Amino acid sequence: MSDFANDYYHGVMKGVICQSSEPVQFVDLPIHHPQSIINAGWILLNSLPYFPENSVFLIVVDPGVGTERAILSARIGNKWIVVPDNGILSPLQGKIDEIYRIPVASNSSHTFHGRDVFSPAVRAIVDGIHPSKLGLPIKAIYTASDNIGPQEESGIVVDIDSFGNIITNITTKPQKSELDISVNGKKYDIRLVDTFSDLEDQNLGVLLGSCNTLELVVNQGSAVQYFNEIKIGDPVILQ
Repeated sequence: MSDFANDYYHGVMKGVICQSSEPVQFVDLPIHHPQSIINAGWILLNSLPYFPENSVFLIVVDPGVGTERAILSARIGNKWIVVPDNGILSPLQGKIDEIYRIPVASNSSHTFHGRDVFSPAVRAIVDGIHPSKLGLPIKAIYTASDNIGPQEESGIVVDIDSFGNIITNITTKPQKSELDISVNGKKYDIRLVDTFSDLEDQNLGVLLGSCNTLELVVNQGSAVQYFNEIKIGDPVILQ
């Protein structure tokens, strides 16, 4: 997972990992919102359960690259996550079984820890080296100020997908079909539907999406056009 878009950086990281003595299969989970800790944490939370045992997640969404922020290797069940300690792990903190801080070599690039620190750590894990051999255990992680995990009624925008659907972390499915929803402090009357097709073309609605949270959607269109400069982290409240 990275916010490198189409730059060559993620290919270089794969090249480092491919030096492993074990065969590697890559799966990309692109982050479309650069430097968004909220978006990266949400995608990790909702992707982790669908990967097989012994998967290793490499996450480089790292606005603090080159600073004193820690680089972590965390185990959840039989899966390892190599990630900056900047809040991405916040929604998973209650599920972490063990966690280690990976040291940064003095000759590492100040702008490309993904190549020089993250990827070698992943390669070592793939080769069967336990992260306890790479760094020291720690007890606490940095917790993001925004609550990325699921919320009942008062949440935030956690993702805006390529279709323009606005995904929130609100888990409550209301019992009535006409809803009052506040987005960035402005109230909207929005119809609750089960599918996109329940809406007329270009009409705005809200439904329970694939992450079991409320999404603002438009049938055959983009929900983003209905809201002024909406972005990740903006508050959404179900009245």
